[in-house]
Amino acid sequence: MSDSFLKRLLDFLSEEEFTRLVGSERKLEALGILKNGVLDYSLVLEILNYALKDKYLLNLIAKWFYENVAHQIPRVVTVKKEHVEKFEKILATRAKKTRVDRLRYLLKALDDLDWELTPEKLEEYILELYEESPHAARHTACTLKLFIKTVLKDSTLYNSFKVPKTPEKLVARALTLDDIVEVALEIEHEGARAFFILLAETGLRPSEVYSLTLGQVDLDSRTIIIGKISETKRSFLTFLHKTTADYLKEVYMPFREEFIKKYEPCVKNLPDFDLAAWKTKFFPFKEWVLRKEIYGAMDKVGRRFRLYDLRAFFSAYMTKRKVSPLVVNILQGRLPPREFKILQSRYLPFTEEDLREIYERNAPCVSKYL
Repeated sequence: MSDSFLKRLLDFLSEEEFTRLVGSERKLEALGILKNGVLDYSLVLEILNYALKDKYLLNLIAKWFYENVAHQIPRVVTVKKEHVEKFEKILATRAKKTRVDRLRYLLKALDDLDWELTPEKLEEYILELYEESPHAARHTACTLKLFIKTVLKDSTLYNSFKVPKTPEKLVARALTLDDIVEVALEIEHEGARAFFILLAETGLRPSEVYSLTLGQVDLDSRTIIIGKISETKRSFLTFLHKTTADYLKEVYMPFREEFIKKYEPCVKNLPDFDLAAWKTKFFPFKEWVLRKEIYGAMDKVGRRFRLYDLRAFFSAYMTKRKVSPLVVNILQGRLPPREFKILQSRYLPFTEEDLREIYERNAPCVSKYL
């Protein structure tokens, strides 16, 4: 059959018949939108930007989104410079000290949260601050509440966290190793499973684990080096069980590399996207995707808890095994950098290898049950 004859036959097909015949994927490939099974995201963004000029297309996209996927995506709000400028105007009638303090608390919180707000991140952030300073946590929470109420006007974000009372003791719901293992076994996404395991086995903050780079995780020596995060937030280092390092090497890392290889051609041309930084992230996935997968697994086993609760689980687990609170604090990064340096140079009664031995003998291990 000649090409010209085939073309004449295709002219008799309607668009709907053609789509049914070749399938939507073939059609997208023919249009250059789909390549090797992956969307050209830069081209998709161009189409979405064009929708801003085409009201019919915009309404069509919005209708499809809210009917099909809006309920699946957690609330994620990106804060922009204009939002902060509006907040400054709202604060204009307040006393100077109040204006300065509110803006300072807001900007620090936004920097810590990468200018991206979700209900889970807000709740965990206030818990982190409370662990360090109940006073700072209270003032930051009040500022974020005011900002969300007056500028973002988002009830989901507003109600996702509470303003802690200074004398209040925030106690996480008790978890057992069996609870953790049960959830881990239900997680299908290997990135989410690895993220969940590291949280449970190290007791680090979710923000610390998610921001890890390849250079901070040495799978051969089974060491994670967090280093100094800020003057108050400061994990020194922690370790990995052998079974965990093996799982990361044999299962997670190949999964991660395949993910990078598959999506790199599509994201490298996105505006304001730091490709080099993305490729060095130990977890190059969207954080909300990891959380969604983990919470889905929790729902399957009928046990919902906050990811931040894994920090309390680790501490309680180690304490029950008679591990010194000083060791637990070092491994979980509760000691400020200056204080740790003094301990390390003058009073610390054990070396890094001593810490590793204590960790390997006492820390919870989820990976051996996979």
